[in-house]
Amino acid sequence: MGDTRGHARGASSVIGVILLVGIVVVLVGAVTPFVMNLAGETQAKAPTVSVDNRITNASGGTDYSDSEDNLIAVTLESGGPLQTDQLYLTSSKPVDIGSATGNTRAGEGDASERELFSEGDGQTGIGDTWEAGETVYLDPEGSAPDTSISVYWTSKPVEAQDDGEISPGDSYEIASFTT
Repeated sequence: MGDTRGHARGASSVIGVILLVGIVVVLVGAVTPFVMNLAGETQAKAPTVSVDNRITNASGGTDYSDSEDNLIAVTLESGGPLQTDQLYLTSSKPVDIGSATGNTRAGEGDASERELFSEGDGQTGIGDTWEAGETVYLDPEGSAPDTSISVYWTSKPVEAQDDGEISPGDSYEIASFTT
């Protein structure tokens, strides 16, 4: 009779290798969906837009003699359409988004340094999207000249109201200007 101990050892190492390969296959199968899900969550790209701004008076004219009565007209020149619930602006001084025509002043005490484009009751007058050629009027506290404005886009709808918090890392500046 031959030595059987040598055969038993050979079978044990083959079984061990098969078990290790099986464990690796199971781990790869469990980790792959998680890794692929992370790869699919790339950051949204901010839209590219061009805006124009001008100072106008509350009746839409060009008489700027009463600097307290001036508005800032911000027109989307190109890009879009942009969902208004994904837009907000910040300003160097408190402003309020007024009517779509600029003929009415924003309410007293409604001005803040952060304003949402989706303010209640269709205040901006541009609807659910801001499209090329549409103008939003801003009513600054005090005079309109030397007001710095930045317009931001978020990848998800903004849920904060007026000065509410905006999720960090989720906002992208798409336009900036000083009147």
